[in-house]
Amino acid sequence: MDNYNDISATGAYLLAVLVAVAILADVRHDLTRLVSGRNVVLLAIGAWYLFEMVMLPAALRSHTQEEFNLGVCYVGLAFLSFMLGYHYTSGCSLFLAMGKRISFFDDERWLWRIVLVGALIGFAPIVYNTGTRVAEMFQGMMGQRATWGGLLGRGRYGDARAAFLVLELFVGAVAPFAAIILFDQRSKLVQRLFCFLVVVWPVLRGFGSGMRSSLIVAVGCSIAAVLYWRASAVWRKGMIWAILFSTPLLYGIMAAIVASRGSGAFSWEARERAEGVGNEMFRELLFIISKVPSCADYQYGYVYYVQLVNPIPRFLWPDKPTLDAGLLMADLYGEVNARGEAHLTISPGLIGEMYLNFGVFGIMGLSFFGGWLVKGWDVIPKLFSDSLPVMMFYSGGLGALFIMGRSFTMNMFYGLLGLVLLAWLIRSFNPNAVSASVHPAASVQ
Repeated sequence: MDNYNDISATGAYLLAVLVAVAILADVRHDLTRLVSGRNVVLLAIGAWYLFEMVMLPAALRSHTQEEFNLGVCYVGLAFLSFMLGYHYTSGCSLFLAMGKRISFFDDERWLWRIVLVGALIGFAPIVYNTGTRVAEMFQGMMGQRATWGGLLGRGRYGDARAAFLVLELFVGAVAPFAAIILFDQRSKLVQRLFCFLVVVWPVLRGFGSGMRSSLIVAVGCSIAAVLYWRASAVWRKGMIWAILFSTPLLYGIMAAIVASRGSGAFSWEARERAEGVGNEMFRELLFIISKVPSCADYQYGYVYYVQLVNPIPRFLWPDKPTLDAGLLMADLYGEVNARGEAHLTISPGLIGEMYLNFGVFGIMGLSFFGGWLVKGWDVIPKLFSDSLPVMMFYSGGLGALFIMGRSFTMNMFYGLLGLVLLAWLIRSFNPNAVSASVHPAASVQ
């Protein structure tokens, strides 16, 4: 019989209250402030860490009170360091330049062109690899882990074909812009039909992959975002309240997708049989603390380096490093066979990943650095609130911030990077055009 300790979650409750107070202090006069980088990060801490802490599942009761308290302290340290970085720095100025670049697409003509170009690039490998086998393509897509994409599946260590299929990300990159055209009554029927396909495709791919991150970004950063930024202040508050009240339902749906994806068919009941559905980042933090540096050395940024070079195609760099945090975690769990192949990868959680790289100083320093970055990101809505393309771009960043609570992965930024690349290329064809102006009264503080 398993031995479980009598763990007190008092520290977890106190930290949860502290995070909640920090959010309430920011939104007490304006609920729409909840849709900001600052508060999305705090909500992510709540979703990926605090919820598990206060629920105290059996897996956490296998740890001692001292181990549990240490984990709570580390999460609290990340929270405080992030808040210091956010409120006591001026923020990263790079995002201002990005906003100026994207505001060029306030011109509907160029907005349609970037959607058209991005979609044609993204759909090219899909058409090439599937041809007329449309039914087989959809069967493979919707089979989730049972088929891993079928005709559109890519191995972990890709060849030239896999690199070609990566171009599909440009469909998701322009999907937020396609949503603008789709919901614009002035759009032509053919534009709406084309944009409907562009918006729906990432949603289907996200559901078919069984990956919540792809689905949240596809739905939340395209469909929900365009409705939100087009709505009045009253309707925005109503949407926020609706999402807050429906959170248990949304959590259940996401848990069911994760729990049933191995079977290849969605099952609502599967969530009740699952021992974990990927929200258990606090237990992974405790696991990492117990293994590093006693069983594995600090990585000193190596796993971040692996992620940064990940976009380079393997057929161009055959010896590209592969040992990211997910594989290292699998190795520590004993999920790697004699040939060095992992049966699964395990997300370490962003805070656990910070500790994995630099220990407690990594939690403090990287969280502070994250606060500086997010402060810069939150400058965008202050300066470009009248530019719907920029606000859609901003929403994509919010989605990435929330999902990144599980770990730092370049996959979450491919859409944003692809959009910036397309914007830079298309904008260069008309260098004399004047982009949307920045409100002179806006303040970055």
